[in-house]
Amino acid sequence: MTERTELFRPEILQRRIDNRFGTPLYQQHSLLRGSVLLCILLVIVLLTLLVITPYKETEPARGVLVSRQGAHKVVAPVTAVVQHIDVQPGESVRKGQVLATLLSATFTADGSRVEQQQIKQLDEQQHLLQQQLALQSELLEQHHQQLRAAIDELEIARDLIDGEAQLLQQQLQLKTTNLAAMQALQRSSAISKSQLEYAKVEQLDFQLRVQNAEQRRQALAVQQNSQQAQLDNLALEFSETRLQLRKELQQVQLTIEQLELQSHLAVVAEADGIVSALAVANGESVRASQPLVYIDSDPDQLEATLFVSSSVIGQMFPGQELLLNYDAFNSQFYGRYRATVTHIDKASLDPREHLLPVPGIQEPVFSIKATLAQSYVEGPDIYRLQAGMLFSADIVTAEMSLMALIFKPVMQLRARLV
Repeated sequence: MTERTELFRPEILQRRIDNRFGTPLYQQHSLLRGSVLLCILLVIVLLTLLVITPYKETEPARGVLVSRQGAHKVVAPVTAVVQHIDVQPGESVRKGQVLATLLSATFTADGSRVEQQQIKQLDEQQHLLQQQLALQSELLEQHHQQLRAAIDELEIARDLIDGEAQLLQQQLQLKTTNLAAMQALQRSSAISKSQLEYAKVEQLDFQLRVQNAEQRRQALAVQQNSQQAQLDNLALEFSETRLQLRKELQQVQLTIEQLELQSHLAVVAEADGIVSALAVANGESVRASQPLVYIDSDPDQLEATLFVSSSVIGQMFPGQELLLNYDAFNSQFYGRYRATVTHIDKASLDPREHLLPVPGIQEPVFSIKATLAQSYVEGPDIYRLQAGMLFSADIVTAEMSLMALIFKPVMQLRARLV
């Protein structure tokens, strides 16, 4: 048996060397480990969604529906001032219907209209003629009362003379009877001849008094007839004067009406259609041939007209799709509808120089035409679209992922720093 000289056996030394660092022991809880794995999985899914989910930046734009064939322009026939617009956008009109009323725009040196000055002068003349007619009526009434009073006085005086003549006639009859009796007495020599002569003188005096009363009665009758004739002539003269004044008043009124017709111009529709837009407002001055109203003669063929700002126009192109939200229909119930860009104007429109059919635009804009995917809206009910309806459109200006959207401010800041 061989004697071993090593202090430790080689197998034991080798085992200790192999187990120098020991065996690691993992004693983590299984629930914690699952939570960590779940969080890592959620982060990975979230990052994936942020990378693959698209995001579209949009700019709103306002627009109006118009006829595809184009609106018919109704223009001002002469230079004038718009007194009143009688229609509103979206209103149906018939041929010959009054669309607007214009006032002549011919002015004097002081800034007033010529026709208005003429009408004012004619109104003053008419007022004077009316006063003159009223004055003539008052004068006629006064003269009529005076003549009627004179005639009544003559009638009273005539009645008094008639009474006096009747009394004198009775006295004359008595004197005549008395004279006859005295003549008989004188023939019988009962009285003297002088007494008979005295009775004859009295009887002759009463005859003269009766004749005088009759003459005065006739004179009063002639005077009364003359007064009545004057009264009749006065009424006739006043009738002629009143007729002349009325003729002058009618002539003045006719002239005023002609001036008003000349100064008030009615602009009418030349054909049936629907008002798509108003180009002017009440009180504005217009030139000859300046558009007043736009009318769509074929409202069934519609297209969308949008007005976009200069910050968006560079990103627009024919064939681009739009989503329209009509003001008249709640998008929550009727949704939004597609349209396709067909034409883009090159020149801008300044709302300070052009009356745009869409209210609320304050900056220069560009006009864009787009065709509609459908000419009706669907929801609780189905409605047909009409020219003049306003809408809002969402225009896509950029497309990116949600991740790019999140880091967009960082990238913009980096671009500024560089």
